[in-house]
Amino acid sequence: MMPTRRLFRPVLFLLLLFASISCAARYPYEKKSPDELYADAGVDIEKNEPDAATAKLDYLKNKHPDFPDREGVAFRYAQIKKLYGKYWKAFVAFREFLDQYPVSGHRREAGELIYDTGVKLTQSTSSFLGLGIARDSDDGVLVLEYFVDNFQNSSLASEALRRVAQYKFETGDFQGAIRGYQRILRSYLGSQWRDLAEFRIAISHLRGVRRADQDQSELLKARESLSNYISLHPEGARLDEAAAALREADEMLAESEYKIGDYYVVIEQPFAASMHYKQAIVNYPGTEFAARAESRLAQMPKNIEIPPAKFPVKVKN
Repeated sequence: MMPTRRLFRPVLFLLLLFASISCAARYPYEKKSPDELYADAGVDIEKNEPDAATAKLDYLKNKHPDFPDREGVAFRYAQIKKLYGKYWKAFVAFREFLDQYPVSGHRREAGELIYDTGVKLTQSTSSFLGLGIARDSDDGVLVLEYFVDNFQNSSLASEALRRVAQYKFETGDFQGAIRGYQRILRSYLGSQWRDLAEFRIAISHLRGVRRADQDQSELLKARESLSNYISLHPEGARLDEAAAALREADEMLAESEYKIGDYYVVIEQPFAASMHYKQAIVNYPGTEFAARAESRLAQMPKNIEIPPAKFPVKVKN
């Protein structure tokens, strides 16, 4: 029994020592005024210690329910959610805070934190059960759109729009991307992203085409936008990309005219067919489908009669 008793004494001593150190290091809640508790919680937030900040705010809320700066307490609770990495819940807390305190002195900081929350969500690869649905990144777009709508004059607004438009472009929502980039051009004349926005609008029109013969209007918008971009940015960094995209648009437009011409051949409307073949040849020279149209036109009769009008105009005597 003696060895056990001898071993027990130093272990007990160490436990008591650790307990005394813990008590000495324990935050003296009872000795702190409400203002000190609030201020110290702010220090904890700055030091990225959300547990300590939460404990102080909870104590403040429970022991001093009449603390006057409820606005500041609500703001710090929202900050803590962000520190924990609960980004969507943090956004909801900031949004509710701004709804409750629309003229708050914390408004600017809240906006910057909302922006950063949106950025972090858009950069996340998490989704519901890893299935690619209910993605955090989709939530991030909603957060950034909220930020732009509510902080239009922020220096971060055009950057937020650029992130939203780029996300939609990369995920195949080309119409959404066009709206985002157009908003940059319309609302932020001094934005560094104007050149990119003009280029991406044109590319989005082009990438949104499913079939050349069915989406001709989008192709024409792409061609016009690309032509304008090249003429306005003759020394732009994206000039080669724009020229390649313009050639692609011309090829698809020639294909569209060619396929429409083929359709009229099938329904035995040779005059209409010849007109579309000629459109491909004249408007998009040098393309593959212009050459095909020329070959197809050469096989047709030289003199094709114009079909009579379906509803001829009656001339009164």
